Amino acid sequence: MVAIDLVPVEAGTGLAVTCSFHRAEKAGANRRVVAMHHGILHSWAHFLALIKQLNERGVHVLMIDQQSEDSRWRNCIGLGSYVEGMAAAIRSFQEAYPEYEVTSYVFHSMGAAIGEQMQERYPELRRPTVLMAPIPVQGATGVFVRLLLRRPFGMTRAILTLSVLSLVRRSEEVRRVFFDEHAGSSTVKGCCRHLKHSPFAAYLQLTLRYVLRFFRLQKHNEQPNLLLTSPTDYIFRSDGVVNEYRETEFFYRSGYHRADGTPWLQKAEIDGGHDFFLRHPDQVASEIVKFLELRDYFEIQRDVAPADKKRETTAAVANNRVHYFRIDSAHKIAGPRLHPLFVRNARLRNHRTGWKGRMR
Repeated sequence: MVAIDLVPVEAGTGLAVTCSFHRAEKAGANRRVVAMHHGILHSWAHFLALIKQLNERGVHVLMIDQQSEDSRWRNCIGLGSYVEGMAAAIRSFQEAYPEYEVTSYVFHSMGAAIGEQMQERYPELRRPTVLMAPIPVQGATGVFVRLLLRRPFGMTRAILTLSVLSLVRRSEEVRRVFFDEHAGSSTVKGCCRHLKHSPFAAYLQLTLRYVLRFFRLQKHNEQPNLLLTSPTDYIFRSDGVVNEYRETEFFYRSGYHRADGTPWLQKAEIDGGHDFFLRHPDQVASEIVKFLELRDYFEIQRDVAPADKKRETTAAVANNRVHYFRIDSAHKIAGPRLHPLFVRNARLRNHRTGWKGRMR
């Protein structure tokens, strides 16, 4: 394995937080950095191929890694600790490298849920985001039920031992959960070799996200986003028969455009299962670069006059005050439907905020 300089970050949590900076030699004078975070059971080692592809395309990458294996109360660590660790890593990097600036994110699976909460908690850290097979808005209940029906004894053992890692101990289990039948044995074994422990408390939060969101509503990051999914993903299905990302697409305003004309959400599908970035790092890197090149957000924020920026911000707020709670005829035809209870809450919220405009 390539030697990587993992810099420890003091985050004040029970997690071991590290980050590594991967400069792109072809970047020239470009000082924009993409911050990346792994998903559940994963680590920085799974992303080396994707980082290499991004570096070859002139993209600097900050890889953030958070692990719980050596924590004393490792199964009691929740998503809040990951949120603080991610924010601390980004701030630590900015202090160490003031000439660079994190201008976008790439988050995978659980990392996307962590990144969403971080941007909600710290508005100054909101950036355009690439979501690779993210935890859907309604949570991971679907895959929990599938695993329970398919592997009742294995799932029961995982619950009793508080070990999600026990579900993917063998290569065939890794292939079924993270890839598909076309994945090569070397790719599967490489993934299996670097899998890590993940807290059971965080897993429960992801599984019960559908219920928890009624107590703590998620907010949009007010930035453009790219959703990358796989039609052969076993964990979160989006195969034409079942689409577990319908509410996620609704939340990120699929089909609508910002005040400047750029889309709120771009979407792309890549074969390969949940960890499609391991099988097709070149294709994933191309989609990410295409998204970043659509609009150079860092340069535009520097060049836009204050008056123009204010007008754009005002228009964006007027356009999107209710976020994904907006229910209208256009969504009923072309967009995903929400749970009836959520629709009722949305109408109440619309009434309370006095929203009268229309989303473009």
